[in-house]
Amino acid sequence: MRNFKKANIELARAKDDQIYLFYKHRLTEPLFENERRYLQTTTMAGFAESLFFTGQKVGSDVGLYMGRVDSRYDRWSGGYKEALQNSRNLVYYNLLQANKLDVEGKISFDGLVKVTGQMGMGKSFFVKQMFVMNSILKTKLLYFDPKAEVRKQFMKVLHDYESQGIYPEICDYIKQINFVTVDARNSENHGVLDPLVFLTG
Repeated sequence: MRNFKKANIELARAKDDQIYLFYKHRLTEPLFENERRYLQTTTMAGFAESLFFTGQKVGSDVGLYMGRVDSRYDRWSGGYKEALQNSRNLVYYNLLQANKLDVEGKISFDGLVKVTGQMGMGKSFFVKQMFVMNSILKTKLLYFDPKAEVRKQFMKVLHDYESQGIYPEICDYIKQINFVTVDARNSENHGVLDPLVFLTG
């Protein structure tokens, strides 16, 4: 210890309980109050990989069907479609879950949802599906769509169906949606889309 100290290398002296650290971390092994002298270091990445307080549950137990989850899809020789078809892990979305009164710490009746993921993984598709499902429930919805992407898709479907004379129920559904396009090129809208209004293209 003295020699390392002269070389400015810091060492920690082992404590009595340290030798029992391995077996004390096994399941069902108790840690007693007097067993406090443990030292176990790890990197931040290693700590994050422990996934404290996380689970694999997705969605609600009841609600509108949104899809399936199969965390083992890469093991299926037939690809992800076969994996999903054979998955029993259904994902339901229940907007009315926010209306429950007995949720501890709840301060609002509004449903708050965050959709994250890599590019091209289906975030936009999922959000559009949520919009359609919620609009069928006749809830009050406000969908921000600065690129008017959803409006263009709905109008195309409406035009195609009306020109073919098919699916009148879907046509009526699209017509009852109040589309409002907020155009950043119109100076009267400045402030509504900040900070997007100064971007071009």
